Amino acid sequence: MSKNALSNEVYHFILDQIFSCQLKPGEKIAETTIAEQFGISRTPIREALRLLSNDGLIDLVPNRYAAVAQFTDQQIQEIGTIRISLDVLALRLAMLNGSRREMLELRDIAQNCFAAYQNQDGRLRRRFDADFHTKLSQISGNELLCKMQNELYLRIQFILLHQSQPEEEEEKHLLQHFEIVDAMLQGDQQKALSVILDHLLVFYHLEDTYTKDFFLLSPALK
Repeated sequence: MSKNALSNEVYHFILDQIFSCQLKPGEKIAETTIAEQFGISRTPIREALRLLSNDGLIDLVPNRYAAVAQFTDQQIQEIGTIRISLDVLALRLAMLNGSRREMLELRDIAQNCFAAYQNQDGRLRRRFDADFHTKLSQISGNELLCKMQNELYLRIQFILLHQSQPEEEEEKHLLQHFEIVDAMLQGDQQKALSVILDHLLVFYHLEDTYTKDFFLLSPALK
């Protein structure tokens, strides 16, 4: 097996451990144990850790250790601020460039996300939740915007995993996906923007930091 293939295998092994909560925030990565388990040197392991560090999921302390990231409240809000800005632009472009078929595909993702929630499949719910916003960027037709969203994808899933919400708030959060798509299908950009801003400002605890019009290029929404 090539060095790149080994690194990729270790990458996905550690990634799975993070998202299955076998590795928790702040926990150190046991390079020696992984090397013994895979029967390999530490070189592909360190490459995998470097890639995970680029994804924002691993903190590397050079020549000492690697540990699962621990996002502070400030870091989560910084990610949220960028995420909201990207989603607002993605929604505007999606309504300009997207087809009805693509919007119905977005609604299917919202349905899959809500079904996973009802089935108490947290991992699948988080994946579809992140997929919803990724799909919105794809519909926008802007490749650079898609790339920027993809770079946040794993960070968003990580935040979803470790930032719990009251059940009634979580259900409301997921139902807002349907409201966003339905407003898009009806050509009601103002409503779609209003809902997605409610959706994200509350989740990232930014509702007391920014008003909706902060993220808008048009007259303020009430």
